[in-house]
Amino acid sequence: MLGIGFNIAELIAVSKEELFQVVALGAIIVLFFGANGLIDSISTNSAFVSQVSGATTLQQAAKMQLNTAIAGISSNFNVIAANDQKISKEASAAASCNVMGTGYTVSYCGGFSMIASPLSMSGSVVGFAIGELSAMKRLIEIAEGFALPLLLPAGIILRTLKLTRGAGGFLIAVAISMHILLPIGILFNEIMAKTFFDSTDTLVAPYRDTPSALDLSC
Repeated sequence: MLGIGFNIAELIAVSKEELFQVVALGAIIVLFFGANGLIDSISTNSAFVSQVSGATTLQQAAKMQLNTAIAGISSNFNVIAANDQKISKEASAAASCNVMGTGYTVSYCGGFSMIASPLSMSGSVVGFAIGELSAMKRLIEIAEGFALPLLLPAGIILRTLKLTRGAGGFLIAVAISMHILLPIGILFNEIMAKTFFDSTDTLVAPYRDTPSALDLSC
Protein backbone atom coordinates (compact mmCIF):
# COMPACT_ATOMS: atom_id res chain seq x y z
CA MET A 1 0.00 0.00 0.00
CA LEU A 2 2.85 2.39 0.81
CA GLY A 3 4.52 1.63 -2.50
CA ILE A 4 1.35 2.28 -4.50
CA GLY A 5 0.34 5.31 -2.42
CA PHE A 6 3.70 7.03 -2.69
CA ASN A 7 4.52 5.55 -6.11
CA ILE A 8 7.74 3.93 -4.85
CA ALA A 9 8.85 1.40 -7.47
CA GLU A 10 11.18 -0.47 -5.08
CA LEU A 11 8.39 -1.16 -2.58
CA ILE A 12 6.03 -2.23 -5.33
CA ALA A 13 8.62 -4.70 -6.67
CA VAL A 14 9.34 -6.05 -3.20
CA SER A 15 5.62 -6.47 -2.48
CA LYS A 16 5.13 -8.46 -5.67
CA GLU A 17 8.05 -10.70 -4.78
CA GLU A 18 6.72 -11.23 -1.25
CA LEU A 19 3.26 -12.05 -2.59
CA PHE A 20 4.78 -14.66 -4.87
CA GLN A 21 6.73 -16.13 -1.94
CA VAL A 22 3.54 -16.38 0.16
CA VAL A 23 1.69 -18.15 -2.66
CA ALA A 24 4.62 -20.51 -3.20
CA LEU A 25 4.80 -21.24 0.52
CA GLY A 26 1.09 -22.04 0.65
CA ALA A 27 1.47 -24.40 -2.30
CA ILE A 28 4.41 -26.13 -0.59
CA ILE A 29 2.39 -26.68 2.60
CA VAL A 30 -0.65 -28.03 0.70
CA LEU A 31 1.50 -30.37 -1.38
CA PHE A 32 3.41 -31.56 1.67
CA PHE A 33 0.36 -32.56 3.70
CA GLY A 34 -1.34 -34.06 0.64
CA ALA A 35 1.72 -36.12 -0.29
CA ASN A 36 2.21 -37.19 3.33
CA GLY A 37 -1.33 -38.58 3.56
CA LEU A 38 -1.00 -40.32 0.20
CA ILE A 39 2.35 -41.90 1.06
CA ASP A 40 1.08 -43.02 4.48
CA SER A 41 -1.88 -44.78 2.86
CA ILE A 42 0.36 -46.47 0.28
CA SER A 43 2.99 -47.55 2.80
CA THR A 44 0.42 -49.37 4.95
CA ASN A 45 -1.03 -51.26 1.99
CA SER A 46 -0.07 -54.95 2.11
CA ALA A 47 0.40 -54.94 -1.67
CA PHE A 48 3.11 -52.26 -1.23
CA VAL A 49 5.02 -53.57 1.78
CA SER A 50 3.52 -56.79 3.06
CA GLN A 51 5.87 -57.04 6.04
CA VAL A 52 4.45 -53.88 7.64
CA SER A 53 0.76 -54.32 6.85
CA GLY A 54 -0.13 -53.59 10.48
CA ALA A 55 1.35 -50.09 10.40
CA THR A 56 -0.87 -47.02 10.35
CA THR A 57 1.66 -44.39 9.25
CA LEU A 58 4.73 -44.23 7.08
CA GLN A 59 6.94 -43.62 10.11
CA GLN A 60 5.49 -46.57 12.01
CA ALA A 61 6.01 -48.84 9.00
CA ALA A 62 9.66 -47.76 8.75
CA LYS A 63 10.25 -48.32 12.47
CA MET A 64 8.74 -51.80 12.28
CA GLN A 65 11.03 -52.62 9.39
CA LEU A 66 14.05 -51.24 11.25
CA ASN A 67 13.17 -53.29 14.33
CA THR A 68 13.09 -56.43 12.20
CA ALA A 69 16.43 -55.57 10.60
CA ILE A 70 18.06 -54.74 13.94
CA ALA A 71 16.83 -58.02 15.45
CA GLY A 72 18.21 -60.02 12.53
CA ILE A 73 21.59 -58.29 12.50
CA SER A 74 21.87 -58.55 16.30
CA SER A 75 21.33 -62.30 15.97
CA ASN A 76 24.13 -62.46 13.39
CA PHE A 77 26.36 -60.45 15.71
CA ASN A 78 25.74 -62.95 18.53
CA VAL A 79 26.62 -65.83 16.20
CA ILE A 80 29.86 -64.12 15.21
CA ALA A 81 30.76 -63.46 18.86
CA ALA A 82 30.03 -67.06 19.89
CA ASN A 83 32.09 -68.50 17.01
CA ASP A 84 34.92 -66.09 17.80
CA GLN A 85 35.06 -67.41 21.36
CA LYS A 86 35.03 -71.04 20.20
CA ILE A 87 37.72 -70.44 17.62
CA SER A 88 39.92 -68.62 20.14
CA LYS A 89 39.68 -71.58 22.52
CA GLU A 90 40.47 -74.09 19.79
CA ALA A 91 43.38 -72.00 18.48
CA SER A 92 44.94 -71.87 21.94
CA ALA A 93 44.75 -75.65 22.45
CA ALA A 94 48.10 -77.48 22.44
CA ALA A 95 49.65 -80.76 23.51
CA SER A 96 53.12 -81.20 24.98
CA CYS A 97 55.38 -84.07 25.94
CA ASN A 98 58.54 -83.92 28.10
CA VAL A 99 60.80 -86.89 28.85
CA MET A 100 64.02 -86.37 30.79
CA GLY A 101 64.35 -82.74 29.83
CA THR A 102 63.55 -83.32 26.18
CA GLY A 103 60.13 -82.70 24.77
CA TYR A 104 57.96 -81.08 22.18
CA THR A 105 54.77 -79.03 21.93
CA VAL A 106 52.15 -79.41 19.22
CA SER A 107 49.45 -76.83 18.43
CA TYR A 108 47.16 -79.15 16.51
CA CYS A 109 44.44 -76.51 16.01
CA GLY A 110 46.72 -73.52 15.45
CA GLY A 111 45.26 -72.97 12.01
CA PHE A 112 42.14 -71.57 13.64
CA SER A 113 44.10 -68.47 14.63
CA MET A 114 43.93 -67.36 10.99
CA ILE A 115 40.14 -66.95 11.29
CA ALA A 116 40.35 -64.48 14.20
CA SER A 117 41.07 -61.44 12.03
CA PRO A 118 38.20 -61.99 9.53
CA LEU A 119 35.79 -62.62 12.40
CA SER A 120 36.93 -59.44 14.14
CA MET A 121 36.41 -57.45 10.94
CA SER A 122 32.97 -58.97 10.32
CA GLY A 123 31.98 -58.22 13.92
CA SER A 124 33.01 -54.60 13.47
CA VAL A 125 30.99 -54.29 10.25
CA VAL A 126 27.89 -55.86 11.81
CA GLY A 127 28.24 -53.70 14.92
CA PHE A 128 28.49 -50.58 12.76
CA ALA A 129 25.34 -51.67 10.89
CA ILE A 130 23.46 -52.07 14.17
CA GLY A 131 24.51 -48.56 15.20
CA GLU A 132 23.44 -47.09 11.85
CA LEU A 133 20.02 -48.75 11.97
CA SER A 134 19.48 -47.71 15.58
CA ALA A 135 20.41 -44.12 14.69
CA MET A 136 17.89 -44.10 11.82
CA LYS A 137 15.19 -45.44 14.11
CA ARG A 138 15.95 -42.77 16.70
CA LEU A 139 15.90 -40.07 14.01
CA ILE A 140 12.45 -41.21 12.88
CA GLU A 141 11.22 -41.13 16.48
CA ILE A 142 12.54 -37.57 16.83
CA ALA A 143 10.86 -36.63 13.53
CA GLU A 144 7.53 -37.98 14.80
CA GLY A 145 7.68 -35.65 17.78
CA PHE A 146 9.36 -32.56 16.32
CA ALA A 147 9.33 -32.49 12.49
CA LEU A 148 5.74 -31.37 11.95
CA PRO A 149 4.94 -29.76 15.34
CA LEU A 150 8.18 -27.75 15.63
CA LEU A 151 10.53 -27.68 12.64
CA LEU A 152 7.90 -27.14 9.95
CA PRO A 153 6.05 -24.25 11.73
CA ALA A 154 9.38 -22.63 12.62
CA GLY A 155 10.48 -22.94 9.00
CA ILE A 156 7.21 -21.42 7.78
CA ILE A 157 7.56 -18.46 10.13
CA LEU A 158 11.15 -17.82 9.11
CA ARG A 159 10.26 -18.36 5.44
CA THR A 160 7.83 -15.43 5.50
CA LEU A 161 10.59 -12.95 6.40
CA LYS A 162 13.07 -11.86 3.75
CA LEU A 163 16.11 -11.83 6.04
CA THR A 164 15.47 -15.34 7.42
CA ARG A 165 14.07 -16.89 4.24
CA GLY A 166 17.10 -19.11 3.71
CA ALA A 167 16.98 -20.50 7.25
CA GLY A 168 13.24 -21.07 6.92
CA GLY A 169 13.67 -22.98 3.69
CA PHE A 170 16.36 -25.09 5.33
CA LEU A 171 14.12 -26.00 8.27
CA ILE A 172 11.24 -26.87 5.92
CA ALA A 173 13.58 -29.10 3.91
CA VAL A 174 14.85 -30.81 7.08
CA ALA A 175 11.30 -31.39 8.34
CA ILE A 176 10.17 -32.89 5.02
CA SER A 177 13.29 -35.06 4.75
CA MET A 178 12.94 -36.42 8.29
CA HIS A 179 9.20 -36.95 8.04
CA ILE A 180 8.90 -38.44 4.54
CA LEU A 181 12.16 -39.09 2.69
CA LEU A 182 13.96 -41.05 5.43
CA PRO A 183 11.16 -43.55 6.18
CA ILE A 184 10.18 -44.01 2.55
CA GLY A 185 13.83 -44.60 1.66
CA ILE A 186 13.95 -47.39 4.26
CA LEU A 187 10.81 -49.00 2.84
CA PHE A 188 11.98 -48.75 -0.76
CA ASN A 189 15.26 -50.37 0.25
CA GLU A 190 13.31 -53.23 1.84
CA ILE A 191 11.21 -53.61 -1.32
CA MET A 192 14.36 -53.96 -3.45
CA ALA A 193 15.87 -56.48 -1.02
CA LYS A 194 12.64 -58.51 -0.87
CA THR A 195 12.38 -58.52 -4.66
CA PHE A 196 15.95 -59.82 -4.89
CA PHE A 197 15.49 -62.65 -2.37
CA ASP A 198 12.11 -63.65 -3.84
CA SER A 199 13.68 -64.06 -7.27
CA THR A 200 13.81 -67.58 -8.71
CA ASP A 201 17.07 -66.91 -10.53
CA THR A 202 19.77 -69.46 -9.73
CA LEU A 203 22.28 -66.68 -9.04
CA VAL A 204 20.22 -65.61 -6.01
CA ALA A 205 20.27 -69.06 -4.36
CA PRO A 206 23.71 -68.70 -2.64
CA TYR A 207 22.56 -65.49 -0.95
CA ARG A 208 19.24 -66.96 0.12
CA ASP A 209 20.51 -70.21 1.65
CA THR A 210 21.28 -70.26 5.37
CA PRO A 211 24.93 -71.17 6.04
CA SER A 212 25.53 -74.20 8.22
CA ALA A 213 27.16 -73.91 11.64
CA LEU A 214 30.94 -73.99 11.80
CA ASP A 215 32.45 -77.35 12.72
CA LEU A 216 35.10 -76.51 15.29
CA SER A 217 36.04 -80.07 16.16
CA CYS A 218 39.64 -81.10 15.51
